[in-house]
Amino acid sequence: MPSEELVLPSHQDTHDHSKRVAEFTNVITKKILDSELYVDEVEYWTKQIELTDSSKLAGMISFAAKGHDKGKDDPGISGLVDLGRHLAEAEKETVATHSELGVKAMNNNLRREKDAQLLNLATVIAKYHHEKWDGTGRLGMCGTEIPLPARIVAIADVYDALTSKRPYKESIDEESVIQMIRSVSGSHLDPLLVEAVFGVQS
Repeated sequence: MPSEELVLPSHQDTHDHSKRVAEFTNVITKKILDSELYVDEVEYWTKQIELTDSSKLAGMISFAAKGHDKGKDDPGISGLVDLGRHLAEAEKETVATHSELGVKAMNNNLRREKDAQLLNLATVIAKYHHEKWDGTGRLGMCGTEIPLPARIVAIADVYDALTSKRPYKESIDEESVIQMIRSVSGSHLDPLLVEAVFGVQS
């Protein structure tokens, strides 16, 4: 497996966020494997990255998730991240291009490693982790059209963004965050994955 520095963003705040997202991605993926949810997709990705069995999938998706925000290393985006304030709409649109820039960065870095399987997984996550279950994301993909690894990372990404303190916001307590995530289950996030991770709302 390549060095994690090839996939992790160098910008410190984004670097730390990406490591936390990767850790929670590992937890989520293990829960999905235990629940036998999306068996066909799990089997597909196990074969796609040439694993001998699905038990190793959580570690691979977790590693690849470290690169989900690699595109934020772009100077035009990292400069906006450093502003430490809520962004204007035009600035938000610029930051939103980090998905496409992340794919380019991942291709450049991992191609040299000749790890085609991890390259594929990392680029898929970088490109699609901001797609929304209801099809209102940047590329208009919806439901299970969005690759499973990207749907998993989307939950971890939202969770960390809400629970972490940022220069422009305070952290939100976990109970409130879980309620917020449940409120976008079926619109932003995969409802079956949300249920598997956080349980059914009583």
